[in-house]
Amino acid sequence: MKKYIIEGKLKGNARGYAFLLPTDGTKEDYFIPHPNLRGAMHGDLVIAEPTDISGERTTARVLKIIERGVAELAGTYFTCKSGGFVSPDDKCYYNDVFIPFGKGLRAKSGDKVVCKITSYPKNKSPEGIISKILGRQFEKNAELKSILYTYRLPERFNKAVLQEADGLELNLNAKTLKDRLDLTKEQIITIDGEDAKDFDDAISVKKYKDYFVLGVHIADVTNYVKLGSPIDTEAFNRGTSVYFPEKVIPMLPEKLCNDLCSLVEGKERLTLSCISKIDFNGKILDSEIKPSIIKSSKRFTYNGVQAFLDGNDTALKEYANFAELLLNANELADILITKEIKTAVLI
Repeated sequence: MKKYIIEGKLKGNARGYAFLLPTDGTKEDYFIPHPNLRGAMHGDLVIAEPTDISGERTTARVLKIIERGVAELAGTYFTCKSGGFVSPDDKCYYNDVFIPFGKGLRAKSGDKVVCKITSYPKNKSPEGIISKILGRQFEKNAELKSILYTYRLPERFNKAVLQEADGLELNLNAKTLKDRLDLTKEQIITIDGEDAKDFDDAISVKKYKDYFVLGVHIADVTNYVKLGSPIDTEAFNRGTSVYFPEKVIPMLPEKLCNDLCSLVEGKERLTLSCISKIDFNGKILDSEIKPSIIKSSKRFTYNGVQAFLDGNDTALKEYANFAELLLNANELADILITKEIKTAVLI
């Protein structure tokens, strides 16, 4: 077998093996059994060589560790006779981190902690020191903090992002509204959970003799976030908003996600609208996407809509002005679900 070397980063696994992801952008990865890691760990940049390319998966072994990838991690601390150790929350990081006596910051067994790795003794677990105690294991706040550390989730936006966000305004002037479809007089609603704070999509549904017209209206974030701007760069790095039971790590600053790009009831907002004509068999007859401006007529919740559909007297009275829209939406949803089920059966 012809020998060649590969540079790549290691993606660890809770069972102790890893995959080598080449840095040259090739799609193929390499399986590295635990003995072939030779002290390398999750996140490390390494040089490796293939050991077998005859099977379904190419295997490899590490030749050299170029750079360590994980310098700090969160986990649960446990004491032992020789000091203690931290079991990482990130199960990609297979190795426990040994904490010598005097380096534990007075942590107790069962504490959630952050530890910094200080050395990598040969044929032993990495050593480190505890830099922060987050709280007790299974306590809500401690576990939340540990997740934030583990996945490097930033709780705050930097100064440049906040300054840019503070300067953004709705500005419904002639230039902004040019070529936008004016849907502010249409009956359009949002449907979200009871605790939702940002409303980024809304719907409208009309029924005609032979078809429905479905409007899906999405907040037009691109009107405010320009390519390459501080907000755009930060949003790209974050990738998505992360939702916890009582906390959100947003992708965009609050000025955008909870205000300018939130389709708040009774407020004019800039949107992109996908308007589709759909027949009674669920076939899309026509569709178009247009920049638009809407004014949400009502903020609905999932439970409220379900109560209306179930015939709850209070909900029927409260939502009487939206009965036609809700019934149309429910009927169209049933048609589309039935179509998807039939398609899945055929496949």
